[in-house]
Amino acid sequence: SPITGYVLTRNGTTVFSGNAITFTDSGMPFNTIITYRLQAVNALGFSLLSAPLSMTTPSTPGAPTLLITSVGSGSVSLAWSTPATSPIAPVTSFQLEMRTLPGGSFVIVPTTGAGTTKTVTGLNNGVTYGFRIFATNAAGSGPYSNQVQDTPAGLPGKPTNVTATAGDTF
Repeated sequence: SPITGYVLTRNGTTVFSGNAITFTDSGMPFNTIITYRLQAVNALGFSLLSAPLSMTTPSTPGAPTLLITSVGSGSVSLAWSTPATSPIAPVTSFQLEMRTLPGGSFVIVPTTGAGTTKTVTGLNNGVTYGFRIFATNAAGSGPYSNQVQDTPAGLPGKPTNVTATAGDTF
């Protein structure tokens, strides 16, 4: 008797029953071992189950490593690593955050997609800033990186109120 359909189970629960020969499983939990088994169906009943096909679904990315690459007048340049993640759920974006130290609240610094560098400008010279970052993929957001900190500084201002008295030497 010809095959009239299929039954697909995920971890023992039916997730598909029908005559299609392809199936996209969008209901998988992340960071979980999934085992699929398939049965063919015809007018006489069900076949034996196929051999199990197992996979681990993607998990959130690990923590990036953050470092300061340079400090300028009113700016701090940063670079970070892309953490290891599943090939089916690569890092899609980063969220960079900064705060003034000590004790300021973190605020989001706009970044672009999955890029791994950023120069933060418009900072106040002489103020210490702390930075941290995390990565996101289809499974969610990973943990924060290490926190780095530095103090932008510029050239000193020009001297003012300079006076000289006769007989003074420099």
